[in-house]
Amino acid sequence: MAPSRISIDVGGTFTDLVALDEDTGELTNIKVPTTPRRPAKGVMDAIRRLKTKKELGDVRSAVHASTIATNSLLGQIGLRFPRVGLITTKGFRDVILIGRQQR
Repeated sequence: MAPSRISIDVGGTFTDLVALDEDTGELTNIKVPTTPRRPAKGVMDAIRRLKTKKELGDVRSAVHASTIATNSLLGQIGLRFPRVGLITTKGFRDVILIGRQQR
């Protein structure tokens, strides 16, 4: 069994996994549905599906990315905005405007 490297991207609709077999250079692609309120489910489903396609050696690295936060701001169905607050000192009350380059 060859060592593997795995990359997983959790999106608002799909979770994508790419595995690299370091000995052969073979890439395996997996795409499973994302459960927006339980993103770890998509990650585990993708890993389970990978294991049914090929036998894995040692996983030397796993890289993770996510666009769920971006999708929630863009109105992805099934996601809710978190309740947040911003507390600043008097001298930093325009921090949001600065961040948006609107100062």
